[in-house]
Amino acid sequence: MLSPVCFSKPTRLNTRILSARRTAKNARVIKISCASDGFEITSVYLKCPMGIVLATEDGTGAYVEDIVQGGYADVNKCIDIGDIIAKIEVQGGLIDCENMQFDALLSLLGNRQEVRLEVRRPTGQKTLGTTTDAAAVYWEKKRQERTSGKKILRRTFGVEPGDISVSKNGPLSQGNFGVVFNGTWKGSNVILKTSRANVLWADDLLDIELEMNEIVHKRAKGTCAKFLGCCEIDFHSEGQLYNGSLPAGLWLMWQNQGLSTLGSLYEYADSFLIETLNKCVRSSADASKHIIIKSFLKNLALKLAKLHSVGIVHRDVKPDNILLTEDGPVFIDLGASASCLTNLINYYPGSGPADPLFSVQTENFLIPEDAPRPTDKNAAKLWDEYKPDRFDAFSLGVILLQLCIEPLRDKDNLRNFIRELETCDLDLYVWRSASRYPLETFSLLERDSGSGWDLASSLVCARHARLSLADTTSHRFFDEL
Repeated sequence: MLSPVCFSKPTRLNTRILSARRTAKNARVIKISCASDGFEITSVYLKCPMGIVLATEDGTGAYVEDIVQGGYADVNKCIDIGDIIAKIEVQGGLIDCENMQFDALLSLLGNRQEVRLEVRRPTGQKTLGTTTDAAAVYWEKKRQERTSGKKILRRTFGVEPGDISVSKNGPLSQGNFGVVFNGTWKGSNVILKTSRANVLWADDLLDIELEMNEIVHKRAKGTCAKFLGCCEIDFHSEGQLYNGSLPAGLWLMWQNQGLSTLGSLYEYADSFLIETLNKCVRSSADASKHIIIKSFLKNLALKLAKLHSVGIVHRDVKPDNILLTEDGPVFIDLGASASCLTNLINYYPGSGPADPLFSVQTENFLIPEDAPRPTDKNAAKLWDEYKPDRFDAFSLGVILLQLCIEPLRDKDNLRNFIRELETCDLDLYVWRSASRYPLETFSLLERDSGSGWDLASSLVCARHARLSLADTTSHRFFDEL
């Protein structure tokens, strides 16, 4: 079976499914199921000119390798790069085509004026946009910078490959774009990360993560995991994972400050989670649950406010990216983050990476698509006008609700909540009045004359009404601390 965005030397045919004389109308996109293997199945209608470039990995099946400017897929944003063509509708029936010969699959599409497809994509996949929007322009420029000119291996002073050993027990975790390992460096435990081989955007995202970690290390220490540096290895001097040495590629390295994330604790009983949070924020041994939660949330808010004060938006704030350490919680995974005031990095108009459980799908941008392209001269004005930092504020509001409303720690319940909240026009009080949860579920939010509801409703609302993180830290919800 094809990998969603992986291709090792694909057979790319010059197959642009286009018709120059037809115009697009509104696309219909229907999500019909979520498969148990981590993929979602989406039904998509396309009309000519379709504007997709298909490729194959081994001569069977096809995936979307590129999206062509001005075509139906580009104009209507109804299909993503990396989508696997799972089924094609022919004479009212759906034909499986993941194992179909590539040429046969093309013949089914080549003469169609409109077609219904079912495509597969990873659940929660971060969509990076098409080749015609500002995101694609940005990424293409970054790629040209990375691949043009003489190749210079990046390496932090004092970080040598021979001093690093990778765990032979396999990856600690693996995401859509990166792979994380335990390791040691000069006798100390470290966390190592590299990009997934042959995955579209993976190298670019790792480059962004390197740049952003270096900026955070200099300008916002203590907010994110302690970055130790990088080490890039060429193919002539690469090692092998089976013997604990680094293969070719760029490797990022952090101090191992612990392996427990807030997300991992959601799998355990509430009492264990609260006990662990208490150790993280170092409240008194007899601190009550609501004091521990408030201390933890204020710690997060202060660190996000510090990032925002230097123009950095994390853009992927969620429980899985909050590491619990002896020195308090810190953020990890800066691959989606952006520098928005100086040293502009990963900052462009229009949609970008966004976890649908911790963001508003109608606001999955830092600045809207019709905003001016950021420059050093207009960056401060864009920050004040469009408030890209409020992207993180919504995410923190969701985490506040998860800690105070235990059922929302379940992803299915959270998904339903986000959908219901959007139906309520992001009005948390309207959602509460129609909620199916018993009133006692909200007891932590009701304390202190409903200060929890007041703060949460000021974060999970429309962007123009959202509190900044600096203002969040002084909200009355934290008065007891």
